[in-house]
Amino acid sequence: MTALLILPLIFGVGAGIDLNRLHTARVHLQDLADAGSLAMAISKEQQAGKLRSIGEATIDGNRAAGALNAVEIADLKTSDKQIELSLVSTVNMTFMSIAGFDAFDVQAASIAKREVTGTVEVALVLDNTYSMIGPNTSGQKLASLKSAASKLVGTLLDGGQDQVRIALVPYADYVNVGTQYRSASWLSIEGKRAPTCRTQTTETICHRRSPTFACTVTRDGIPQSSTCGGDCLESEVVPLVPPKETCDGPDKREWFGCVGSRFAQATPPYNVTDANPSVPYPGIIDNEIKCPNPIVPLTTDRAKLLSAVNGMVVEKPYYKPLTYIPSGLMWGQNVLSASAPFQEGLDYDPKNRKPRKIVVLMTDGANTMMFQDWWGHHGPVRGGEKPDAELSSTDQRVRREERERTDSDSRKLCDYMKSKKIEIYTVAFMVDTSEGRALMAYCASTPANYFDANDSASLQTAFGNIGDSISRVRLSRD
Repeated sequence: MTALLILPLIFGVGAGIDLNRLHTARVHLQDLADAGSLAMAISKEQQAGKLRSIGEATIDGNRAAGALNAVEIADLKTSDKQIELSLVSTVNMTFMSIAGFDAFDVQAASIAKREVTGTVEVALVLDNTYSMIGPNTSGQKLASLKSAASKLVGTLLDGGQDQVRIALVPYADYVNVGTQYRSASWLSIEGKRAPTCRTQTTETICHRRSPTFACTVTRDGIPQSSTCGGDCLESEVVPLVPPKETCDGPDKREWFGCVGSRFAQATPPYNVTDANPSVPYPGIIDNEIKCPNPIVPLTTDRAKLLSAVNGMVVEKPYYKPLTYIPSGLMWGQNVLSASAPFQEGLDYDPKNRKPRKIVVLMTDGANTMMFQDWWGHHGPVRGGEKPDAELSSTDQRVRREERERTDSDSRKLCDYMKSKKIEIYTVAFMVDTSEGRALMAYCASTPANYFDANDSASLQTAFGNIGDSISRVRLSRD
């Protein structure tokens, strides 16, 4: 009787061991399916044959010896948005083979999606300065930016399963918030000057000028031919008989949407933080519009974003904008913030996951302007368009100091964003100064988030890599 009872007991224990091996094998096969589908999705390869080879290599490289017999791909469906992979294998039985069960089939399936996951808010802070369309570029730099940014918008908005919103912040010397905010509480538009009259009793007559000559000047860092000289060397102040009364005409300046920076006399300085939104931004009035295309607040409207990106225009007869990166950074922060001026953004998450907030900052040159704190405007650094060689040693020193102050404000804004856990990607597009590249590298959240693009092709690659990084391939059990 004891012998008869021992045999079923031994078989039961052995079957339990076999069933446990079968369960372990199924889990391992699922892991292989997940690894294979992820490897194929991450590869960015589109050709089905090459994808299959990538999957097979991943499966073979991760298969534990003895856990499974040969693993085969039963089904593979690929697209630009997802990879669907099904695997089959068999597991040999030891004790259960006594009862005629030599092996069991096992199956596993996995779907890896190439799309953005979770709630994501992205601010595209893009350079719209004169250097993007200067005489040496033939407009190609701006065209390349439009193409790269359009593809990034498409990448991020593909899928539609998760909430992704994108804002566009074109910047130059100022940012254009849009004239629809004329009456907003966070804006204080400059008043017009009252007409004034004065009596002129003398006038200055120039008797001798210096010769003019061909020279090279820089506008937003772009060298171009010009005519220099012609300065008055000898002049005379003579009485004006009879005296002449002159009066200013009506102030015809208007507000076209351009905004300056908030005053810095505060702790923390308002020009490098979005703290205290009750302190207004100065609306800059002028005779002509002198700020890039208007901001597009956070939106899921692909058509609106693409229209705004492709509609970016820099060149105008009267306007050759310089570079003031802090302006772009400040409004990149503002469009992501839940507080005024723009309130489309969700509250900050200390881990930057729900939502994940991202700034993509692109520039093609170093700062060429400084903050004029006494009235909120931004003005050219010392010397304007003159090259360093034509400036005195004192003016050269002042120019360096003014640029460094602007770079310092840029770094402070990037530090402030990072304190809010905002992830920053930076792209230096054909930037030919070490200072400009260093600033972009500093602002990037990690070294991997900084891209040095030396030509249009590498700009496309940089934006493509940013899109892939933000999208992050994920597994789906749908």
